[in-house]
Amino acid sequence: MVVSFFLSGIIMWLIGLRSPVKLLLVSALVPLGMWIVFYKFLAVNIPMGVLEVLRDMVDKI
Repeated sequence: MVVSFFLSGIIMWLIGLRSPVKLLLVSALVPLGMWIVFYKFLAVNIPMGVLEVLRDMVDKI
């Protein structure tokens, strides 16, 4: 999740998106949304590392 945040931000910067608000929102929400789809709907167990708290929060939903 952490690497996806930075990588998507870097890629968006390289293709020309320069708005800091859009860059931060998209680079945070897209990996989070993809993780939720894979974890909740497709039942793929993805290692979270330092973000284990996020898994506990999503499990309560």
